[in-house]
Amino acid sequence: MKIKPVKVRSIEIKGFAFSWVEKEGRVLRSCFCPLQNLKEEFPFAEEEKGGEIYEILKLYAQGIKVALEEVPVVLEGSEFQRRVWKWLRGVKFGEVVTYGEIAAALGTSPRAVGRALASNSIPLFVPCHRVIGRGSLGGFTPDVKIKRMLLTLEGGYHDKNGTLEGCAP
Repeated sequence: MKIKPVKVRSIEIKGFAFSWVEKEGRVLRSCFCPLQNLKEEFPFAEEEKGGEIYEILKLYAQGIKVALEEVPVVLEGSEFQRRVWKWLRGVKFGEVVTYGEIAAALGTSPRAVGRALASNSIPLFVPCHRVIGRGSLGGFTPDVKIKRMLLTLEGGYHDKNGTLEGCAP
C-alpha cells in the first residue's frame, strides 16, 4: 500500500504569505505565515507548487468570488469547536456575522464562539475573518490588518444593513 504524500504550498494574498498543508486534496492546516513555518510543523511534507486549491486561492487573491467553503478540509478540535467551524463555513464570500449571531444560532455565548474561533487551525477555509464584534472589527490571529485586508478583498466593510460602524480602516 502506497502512502499518500502530504503537500505544503503557499501563495501571496495582497502582500501577506498564506500557506497550507493538504493531503489527498483536503486541507489539514493553514496560516498567514511563511511556508517555512508549516514545513517545520510538517517536516515530512513535500513542497509543491500549483494544484487545485492553489488555483482557487489565486482567484480569491484577485478578489474573485470563490466558494472556499467547498474546499475539503479536516476539522480537528472538540465537538463544540467543530460545530462552530461547520456553521461558520456557511458564511459566504463578502458576508459578515457577529460573534453574537453565531452564539444565538448555536445556543451558546459569544465568548465561547470567540474561543472556538481562536483555535481555528485552517483560516480562510473556516472563515473566522468574517466574524466581527458588535460595532467593531474584532480580533484576528496573527494580525487584525490581515482581517481588514481580507474583508476589503471580499468587497469592503458591509453588514446586511450596508454599514459596519467602527470598522473603517
